[in-house]
Order: sequence, then structure tokens, then C-alpha cells
Amino acid sequence: MKADFQKLSTESNESSFRDFWVKADYFGFHWHYHPEIEICFVKNGRGKRVIGENVSDFGNGDLVLVGSNTPHSWITDEFFNNSKEQMEVYVVQFSGEILKPFLGIMEFQLMDTLLTKAVRGIQFTDIRENGLGKSLLEIGKYEGATKFLKLLELLDRMCRCKKASILCSTSYKADYKRYHEERILKVCNHIHEHYKNVLTIESLAEIVAMNPSSFCRFFKRVLGKTVIEYINELRIAHVCNQIQNSDLPIYQMAFDAGFSSIAHFNKQFKRNTGKTPVAYRKWFGGVNRAR
Repeated sequence: MKADFQKLSTESNESSFRDFWVKADYFGFHWHYHPEIEICFVKNGRGKRVIGENVSDFGNGDLVLVGSNTPHSWITDEFFNNSKEQMEVYVVQFSGEILKPFLGIMEFQLMDTLLTKAVRGIQFTDIRENGLGKSLLEIGKYEGATKFLKLLELLDRMCRCKKASILCSTSYKADYKRYHEERILKVCNHIHEHYKNVLTIESLAEIVAMNPSSFCRFFKRVLGKTVIEYINELRIAHVCNQIQNSDLPIYQMAFDAGFSSIAHFNKQFKRNTGKTPVAYRKWFGGVNRAR
């Protein structure tokens, strides 16, 4: 499997853009990009979302706008993969060309700005805000001109949504070199499969035939963080899932996730979640009781 440029057929005899549901047992690391702008709504699923240099958790209700040629991937976590649930994702893909006749009009200035910012990825944290969720799911109910107008309505609501976050920094610039994508695919697939084991910079660099120092610079340039930061984020996410799904002692979870030092684990957990492991367990228990 290669993660590279994808040529999508967004046009048909019936519509100038695509919208479809994806249902799968799990999503593996699949680093790819395409010129089409993409809206991705996760109805059911959880794991890690990688957009450009940003690596974040995703869960039910996650809604993201991904700009043209921005590399991205969704990866379900181990607990979801072992469950009986299926990923359910609604995807809308469209070329910026279909909006060009409108973007010069004053009423569409906000939309033009939105699509420019989308190359850094935009997450909408409350799909009820301004009726985003309703507008999104209505697209699939219509055909013809009404379907296209529903897409415009959704984008207009996104422009006015106050609970939106840009995911990548202003300095982020996507790198489209084919061999870079193949390398990051190889090493990230290995990391996601073995992050609970001992991983060294040397062993990871060997996978992509690079010396350790060049590999570290390459990884940071492509994903915007060091390989150690990336591995620690995966390990902390694993522990968070265990806290939510089991009563095991926290120290055992830390060792199971690949940490060899409890002090180091506690430091990384606080850095990634803003809470100590004990506080996180209490907080999550309180959230569940509130439900």
C-alpha cells in the first residue's frame, strides 16, 4: 500500500462533487493527499487524526475541513479495532474550481478565506453550532441544484462557526515529494504497530535507509514534531483508553504502553492531557456519572 497523490473522480453526470459514507472495521495509517477539498465527519470511531503536521485524537462527532493537497490520515486506536463497532465516516470531496464563479462576490468573501485557511486543516468542535451537523447530513438527501446549494449552505455555516480551530501552524508547508510520503508511511506504520515495544531512533532510521540525524530532521519536517513526541503521544493515548475501559493500576498501564519510567510517564501524561493520570481517572469517572 502506498500513501501518495490520489486522483479522485469528483465529477459525474449527476453531480459536480462526491459525497459518500465509509464503513470499515478500522482505519490504518494511510498518508495521502489530493487536489480536492475534503470534509470528513466521523459518526462513529476513535483514534488519531493526522493532518499536515498536526496529530490529534478524534472521536464521535469529529468534523474537519481539509484543504487542497494537504496530506492527511485517520488511524483507529487499538481498543476500537478490537471492538465489534465499525468506523462510520461521511465524506464530501469537491474541487475548488466549482466555487470559483462565486468567490469574487462580496457575500462569498468569508468562504474564500475559509478555503484558504483549510490548507492547514480546520476542526469544528461542536457540530450543533450554527446547525453544522444538520446541514452536513442534508447534502446526501438531495440531488441536482438543491444538493449543490446544500454544500454552499454548509460552507457558509462553517464560515460563521465560532467553535473552529486551525490545526497546523502558519509556518506549515506540505511536502509533496513521492519518496517522502513512502518513507513516512513505512516508518509510521511500524511505529503504530510497535509503539508499546522498545523503539530506537537507529532502528526506525534503518527502516527508511537514513542515518539517525537525517531521519530525525526528516520526521520533524514532515510531521511537525519529533519522533519521540509522536511515540509518546500514541502511548499516552493508549493509557487514556485503558483508563476509560479498565480498572487496572495506572502503573501497569504505563508499563504496558511502553514506558520504562513512571516519573517519565507522569511527566508526559501531564504534558499531553493537562492532568495527572490520577486526576484524569477521577475526571473521566465524573464525566461518566454526569452522563
